[in-house]
Amino acid sequence: MKKILLFIATIIVTFSANAQQGVQFPYEEMGKTATTYFEAYRNLDADGMAAVYADDIQYIDETLAGYGGKTFNASSKDEVIKNFKENFFPSAKKFDWQEESRFFSGNQGVFRGTLVVHYKGSVNGKSDDITYLWSVPYVSILTFKDGKIARHNDYVNYPVATFTEKK
Repeated sequence: MKKILLFIATIIVTFSANAQQGVQFPYEEMGKTATTYFEAYRNLDADGMAAVYADDIQYIDETLAGYGGKTFNASSKDEVIKNFKENFFPSAKKFDWQEESRFFSGNQGVFRGTLVVHYKGSVNGKSDDITYLWSVPYVSILTFKDGKIARHNDYVNYPVATFTEKK
């Protein structure tokens, strides 16, 4: 029995040591890429976003389906950028990612906070001099490949979002 326990302990120690020596991920580089990305997103700079996208980027927001919409799923750099330029950015003044935490594991970064979109007044039938703030908790997961963002998954708590006129 002692030999079996010693054998099991040896295997556990060996696997633990090997796991710690596993693949190293460039978390600092991933963090810089994410910061560049969210800054471009904040400033409605679709071309800046495209610069950090892999050609086969997938941008998915499955939580939109639960809010009376359908899942947003764009699956190439051209398709994602076209959607931002034509559908998302024209009605916005700024996307303010108020990040509360981030961490990296493997080839992914997880970002959590509150997203505040500054919308033009025209989204509510008013002058574009007026700004509306849409505020919502979010989690975004970025998957990295070869130094680029290969996938962006959004999880947005749409039911608790607020929409108010900026005073």
